[in-house]
Amino acid sequence: MLDFVMDEWETDFSQAELARETGLNWKTVHELMPKLLEMELVRPNRVISRAKMYKVNPASESFKALKMVDRCISATILHEGINKIGMKVSEGKRTLKSS
Repeated sequence: MLDFVMDEWETDFSQAELARETGLNWKTVHELMPKLLEMELVRPNRVISRAKMYKVNPASESFKALKMVDRCISATILHEGINKIGMKVSEGKRTLKSS
């Protein structure tokens, strides 16, 4: 759920869409939505027919903290990928030169 919310932070979404996109049961999403609202990670945005639409609150401390964790994870994955490429190149009798 958090992955979806962090990836789709610029668009609004309903609980049904959140359930569909994450593969979670609608009941699970319905039970967890109050927690996201309490953390101020999401906020109500508008109503379309009977569907309440929510949007990520980028000003919230929760969003800022999750964004920082996301950047750290991405940097770690990138660093590991660079190390693997370097090992494969050196195993092939080629070495990477640093600039």
